[in-house]
Amino acid sequence: MLVQSAETVLRALEGAPFLLAFSGGKDSVTMLDIVARAQIPGARVVHFYLAPGIPSRERLLSYYESRYGIKIDRRESWYGATLRTGRKVKQGETFKALREEFGVKYIAEGIKPTDSIIRCALIKRAMAGINHDMGAVYPIYRWYDSAVMAYIRQHKLLLPPEYQANMKHDLSNATLESLEWMKHNLPADYRVILATYPKLADRMIQREMYAEEAR
Repeated sequence: MLVQSAETVLRALEGAPFLLAFSGGKDSVTMLDIVARAQIPGARVVHFYLAPGIPSRERLLSYYESRYGIKIDRRESWYGATLRTGRKVKQGETFKALREEFGVKYIAEGIKPTDSIIRCALIKRAMAGINHDMGAVYPIYRWYDSAVMAYIRQHKLLLPPEYQANMKHDLSNATLESLEWMKHNLPADYRVILATYPKLADRMIQREMYAEEAR
């Protein structure tokens, strides 16, 4: 039933071209697999990177490009743009630029009411998973985390390393906590991110100094 509801949302676009926002997390992986299996027309997949060329992310993207025979476009995320510019860049700004670049109205996101109060409010403003005014599409808006994970296990979908290590959040946002985990578990990723954002290296040094003083 849940898979059918997701397909119904996507088919309601009636073939209109749309972007599929692919973070590589559990929800976007599920959404991409549904689109591919149901052969939904008009989809173009875009991955939003924190930094270009992060090794673990590139392996994941290459895997899904090969699995589905698609090309996944790479674009800077709003988190990355914020770090690069020093100005708070909102998701809406990034999405607006993408709509203009690709000439589409709709962007599909893998969000659910159980994710957060903000996402719950966004879904409530949509009619049956689609907000035509905003151009927002929420194919898995009726799902919940356990259903998503069950789908992933059933179809043997690949998740990023941090999910496999039971990290609470994905690493699309460079918090000091996530960077600390990455330093010890994904050192190649860590080096790419610090090379892209040198100021983060100073923050990590300060974090480590304070940790030493607290001991």
